[in-house]
Amino acid sequence: DPRRGKPDWLFYSQRGTKHCPATMNYLLRSICAGIETEKPITSHRLRHTYATSLLNGGMSLVGIMHLLGHNSIKMTLRYAAVTQDTVAEEYF
Repeated sequence: DPRRGKPDWLFYSQRGTKHCPATMNYLLRSICAGIETEKPITSHRLRHTYATSLLNGGMSLVGIMHLLGHNSIKMTLRYAAVTQDTVAEEYF
């Protein structure tokens, strides 16, 4: 049962299988319907936001790299952006 122990996927269907990308995109669009943003809300954009939030919350780049499944720190740096508040906090 994929729901026991450490899951491989964030969301499962009612049958306990992973959703296909098209279904995930449909579900995300449905959840976000009516939310007005500058850019569309996509799973890829949420991944960037997640990595940035973790980094600004104090998680190491190496930890984020492993969590996102990257093989290279360069790829992780594309996803994670440091805010000016984080820079100021670390400086002081």
